Amino acid sequence: MIACRIKTINSSDLKMKKISLLIIAICVFLFCGYKTSFGLSISNILKTLPIFPIASSPNLSSAQLPKISGNDIPAQLNDLLSQYKDLLPQGLEDKIKEISRKKKIDINDIPRIIQLLKNQNRERVVYLTFDDGPNEPFTSQILDILKRQDVKATFFVCGKNAEGQGAILQRIVNDGHNIGNHSYNHSALACFTGLGMSKEIEDTQNLIQKYTGVKTYFYRPPWGMADPKTKKYLNNSGYKVILADVLAYDWQNISSDEVKNSVLKKVKPHSIIVLHDGRGTEKKSSLNTVNAVEPIITELKKQGYSFKKIDMSTDTSFNLDRLESLGIR
Repeated sequence: MIACRIKTINSSDLKMKKISLLIIAICVFLFCGYKTSFGLSISNILKTLPIFPIASSPNLSSAQLPKISGNDIPAQLNDLLSQYKDLLPQGLEDKIKEISRKKKIDINDIPRIIQLLKNQNRERVVYLTFDDGPNEPFTSQILDILKRQDVKATFFVCGKNAEGQGAILQRIVNDGHNIGNHSYNHSALACFTGLGMSKEIEDTQNLIQKYTGVKTYFYRPPWGMADPKTKKYLNNSGYKVILADVLAYDWQNISSDEVKNSVLKKVKPHSIIVLHDGRGTEKKSSLNTVNAVEPIITELKKQGYSFKKIDMSTDTSFNLDRLESLGIR
């Protein structure tokens, strides 16, 4: 009996150890942005997942469109596309019909897709964002560059990094940039499980408001992930979730030239670019990012781009990478 009991306990311990090692391996995998043999990274894979429900855009009248029922899709789709006939590039109408039939997109999202394509042709705008700060002296150095270049950006700060950094947070606001919430601890485990995440968001919100007087409603989830409970909390609290379609992987040990080239290779009109003035909640150098910021801005200006900060009217539901993956590019 004793021998059997000891064997059971050891088997249970071994199972728990295996589970613990698996969790640690997943966290390391995410933290390192591990690249597969196909050249994909977990960050690229995750950002394509439909993690957050698509919110309606205030710039479009999609709310006034008739609700689409399963039986009436063909007729209503033709009706809908006819409203935007003058905006559709050649061949796009058939492509949208084909994709809608395969149910890869919701038919009610078509007005925003068309609007995005229209904006792409009309307005070369990008959104520059920075994560994981404040992290001195690098955040201040980036602010100096933005001021010199007359560019506005959005900074997503971690609460732990913001502790005692009221002066730099106030400067972000005073310089005309927007500020957003990036959780308190930047914890992969909290993102997976949702444990304590709503409190992390609230604590970071309180710090931002304490130091700047600003109550931000912009949130970027660490690793681009949120569990169902956190998603519900964000929706109920009125947060606008801001993901990104251009990642430079500047948190890795790469040169400033590699950071710059990565951004310039991927950027498209209306891209949201994410760079890092911090490194999670660790006090590490972000000099490679700092040295890449001005060359990126200078080159994009040469290409005719202008820069905007994220605001509540920014439509982040679709980006051009997603459209391209659907074949409507």
